[in-house]
Amino acid sequence: LILVYTVAKPLLPLFSPSHRRINDQEYSRGTSVSWFFCALSIFASLVGGFIVFGLILIGYEGGLTGYILGAAYLFGVPLVRYGLIHAANADCLGKGLFSLYALLHEHYGPQTQRCFYALVIVLFTGVLAGQFVAIGMVIQQFGGGEAVSLLVLGVGVAGTITYTLLQGFKGVLANDLIQGTLEGFIGLAIPVSVMLYAHHNGAILSIGAHGISGVYPIWYPICAFMFLLLSFPTRADIWQRLVLVDPKKHSWTLWYVGI
Repeated sequence: LILVYTVAKPLLPLFSPSHRRINDQEYSRGTSVSWFFCALSIFASLVGGFIVFGLILIGYEGGLTGYILGAAYLFGVPLVRYGLIHAANADCLGKGLFSLYALLHEHYGPQTQRCFYALVIVLFTGVLAGQFVAIGMVIQQFGGGEAVSLLVLGVGVAGTITYTLLQGFKGVLANDLIQGTLEGFIGLAIPVSVMLYAHHNGAILSIGAHGISGVYPIWYPICAFMFLLLSFPTRADIWQRLVLVDPKKHSWTLWYVGI
């Protein structure tokens, strides 16, 4: 409770109706958050619904694939740090919305910047669509019909749009506090539950697939590793949050997320 209060205290004004909305431009030009909260926010953004649905399934079916994906995130941390240092040296840190776009514009021109905008839109549309499909499948797997799935997804989409429209990026950060805390709890609760089950029953009844890729083709963990590793330093949502932190604390933030 003390930890939650410490993290949440700077965000309490966000829930006050009288507190005006702050846009991304203002955030990138002076508004700051603690490195711990930034790490929690990035963690929430990176994990999303993946830890609840995808990673557990990959751990069961994919052999070492889950560990390989985790290594991609860990090795991606120095690449993000390198990008931040490069942006600072190019006097792009703090410019534009997320600094990353300003860096692209400075070194590769406006056409490359626009292409990157389009790529980000396609990437995050796919990420969100994948999560929606996974949630719908899980609901139906446990007896919920198509109508129930649509209702749950509709509520989720409406809530996301509502808090974003009402509070802007502040609302996103407040949501990250709740989501990151919940995901962290789930990330601890699941392995503890498995170990308790194994302790009381003598063994885990089904241990899943073995090998590097399990039931997946061998190219799956290889391609997934390369995609995650190379996409990590160019993710706009990571840069969007890191520009709110004191540059001296960037390394702390990124390594905390990586671990």
